[in-house]
Amino acid sequence: LLARRAGRPAGGGCVLSTEPDLCRLLDSLELAAGVFTPEGRTLFVNRAPREASGISLAAVRGLLAWETPYYNHSPAAQDAIRRIFAEAAAGRRAVADVEIPDRDGGRRTLQATACPVFDDAGRVVQIVGIGADVTDRAVAQAALEQQRRLLEQAERVASLGSWEVDLASGEVFSSQGMLGILEWPADAPSPTFEDFYAHVPAAEVAELEARFAAALAGGESYDLVHAYQMGDGRLKWLHTRTEVEHAADGRALRAFGTVQDVTPLHEARAALEGNAAVLRKAQQVGGLGHWRLNLVNGVGVWSDEQYRLFGLVPGAMQPTIDNYVELVHPDDRAAVRAVLEGAIAAGRPATFSFEHRLAAGTDRRTLEHHFEVETDGAGTTTALFGVSRDITARKRMEEALRRANENLERRIAERTRDLVQAREQAEQASRAKSEFLAHVSHELRTPMNAVLGFTQLLLGNPAEPLSESQRENAEEVLQAGRHLMTLIGEMLDLARIESGRLTVEIGEVDVGTLVEECVNLIRAEADACAQTLELEPGVIAEPRVLADPQRLRQVLLNLLSNAIKYNRDGGGVTVSVARSAGRCRIAVADQGAGIHPADLARLFVPFERLGQDHKRTEGTGIGLALSKRLVEAMDGELGVSSAPGAGSCFWIELPLASASRDAAAG
Repeated sequence: LLARRAGRPAGGGCVLSTEPDLCRLLDSLELAAGVFTPEGRTLFVNRAPREASGISLAAVRGLLAWETPYYNHSPAAQDAIRRIFAEAAAGRRAVADVEIPDRDGGRRTLQATACPVFDDAGRVVQIVGIGADVTDRAVAQAALEQQRRLLEQAERVASLGSWEVDLASGEVFSSQGMLGILEWPADAPSPTFEDFYAHVPAAEVAELEARFAAALAGGESYDLVHAYQMGDGRLKWLHTRTEVEHAADGRALRAFGTVQDVTPLHEARAALEGNAAVLRKAQQVGGLGHWRLNLVNGVGVWSDEQYRLFGLVPGAMQPTIDNYVELVHPDDRAAVRAVLEGAIAAGRPATFSFEHRLAAGTDRRTLEHHFEVETDGAGTTTALFGVSRDITARKRMEEALRRANENLERRIAERTRDLVQAREQAEQASRAKSEFLAHVSHELRTPMNAVLGFTQLLLGNPAEPLSESQRENAEEVLQAGRHLMTLIGEMLDLARIESGRLTVEIGEVDVGTLVEECVNLIRAEADACAQTLELEPGVIAEPRVLADPQRLRQVLLNLLSNAIKYNRDGGGVTVSVARSAGRCRIAVADQGAGIHPADLARLFVPFERLGQDHKRTEGTGIGLALSKRLVEAMDGELGVSSAPGAGSCFWIELPLASASRDAAAG
């Protein structure tokens, strides 16, 4: 009342002073009160602050209010008092809460009010200061503020919001957590039921309205999880809980509740359910079940597919060890129980595998199990976790494969015996052929030597000279006989090679000398066919090779003879020698018709004559086959390169003698 009267403007007829009556009036108040000049200097303070602080009126009279001992303990308190006195000096009532010390060393909260006092002209002539101890209220407000902050923090952490509706007035309150979940504009009014339902799918709105109507009519509280679509199209999932407070007469007074954002939980649950569905489908498609047995409480869990593997309806049996063993074939039960009991007794994490047959049904099926042992910190086995699958088809395939392997092994053994027998027969036939050729060759050589001898006597007898025609006939007989003797010699050599009785005498051979000798021996044959026979420069200077000189000469003469025989009229034959990587290559190239690639592989087959239609070809097809075997017997190689129309080049490769010496020295 004093503050209200002091604050009246001019014309109110109230101007305070410091007369004794006023002082007694102020002293009677339980509140702290004082009178101050417009500048804030102290004129009077009543009994309440003097007794509370022990500070006398004389100690504060004339001091500025904010410099009195009541406030000079704190710059913040001084600033607050200075501010409200400035407001009062300007003709405005001002209030501030400040903390002041009490006589016991504690602190109290004082609500300080500065009220201007006007004269009849409306001028501020004094300021009345009122101080009310609001410590209890401040403590309560601080506690309330702390609770509010804690509530907001809890709502934020739990993604939770709260709301309340006064059903009589329609006034709506929404917590900050509620507004944050709904992403409601901070400057907009709290959302009404209509605002909330506008973001909920129609089917769920009907459910919410029906449940709310039942709660209004006196039903129980309810909670629902439903979708909430944001303005940008995003979906949130909210868990809404609602209660309605009723009066004694049954009237609904207010509704209140909470809204929790369970979007992450909903999405995680949906993902988990999706994964579980995929797992169930994968187990069904793959015929794979899983199980877990808690050994502490004896409770077991089987997947649906695990039941199906045993021919059971899901949930048809309590999965204990004893019940499980009863499903096993009697012949396998002891082994299965031994595996399980051994795993339990092991007392350490481990992985086990076993398989068994089923007891039920006429169609015997086999299951395979893999499981792990779970233990606690003390090493005690607490649970078994495993997977199972039906391996009946695999077992049948393994059995079929085993029988097929046995049958295959039997057939391979029989075939091997047949092949060994055929090989022995072939080797016997080859030996018989070789022996036959050797015998025939020997039988032919004796009369042929006689024919050649008598022919030479006829040609060389001066006592009985032959006529010109007789001489020509005799020379023809001599030439044919020599050709036959060459063929017989080749047949003998081939027979010896095939029978393993041919030996070669390996030594160092001067390549240049031997090549030149062979070229000179065959040159007459080349001249007779109007062909050129050339040695490439440097052949004579080539080093020595390791070979049988007689057999190397035989092979080289055969290659030179063939080159002339299959060459074109007027063509040329070139002999070259080259070295590479410890080997020496002797090449004989002609300019004949060449050989088709498909025929190259038949060149070295005995009695194969690729050029039998050539106008000048003759022979048995033994020469190249024999030459190849002779070269290989000397640790060499005989090969050919040819193309139709481009001639042929036959070559011999032999090891250099120097390379052999270097290897021996190393």
